[in-house]
Amino acid sequence: MDFNQFNDDIYDDKFDATYRFLKSGLSGNLDHDIFTLNQTLDTLWIYYGNNQSGRGDIAQMKIEAEIAATELMLFELREKKAAILKEVS
Repeated sequence: MDFNQFNDDIYDDKFDATYRFLKSGLSGNLDHDIFTLNQTLDTLWIYYGNNQSGRGDIAQMKIEAEIAATELMLFELREKKAAILKEVS
């Protein structure tokens, strides 16, 4: 296995695990879930930027995967909310 494939596997595993974790924690209240995921995303970006301790590449890559999974879940919830609002209009 080459190094790039190793990195891709780590990223993919963390992305999938984070996405499943976020999905399992949804309350069913779109407004609440969107608010919570926005807060989570803000916190992850702050954590990502605070790399003053010299976090390693793998740890940084895992944070990037968590951010990407959170952004995807947030996008999906916003799309779902927009579709519901469109139906109501």
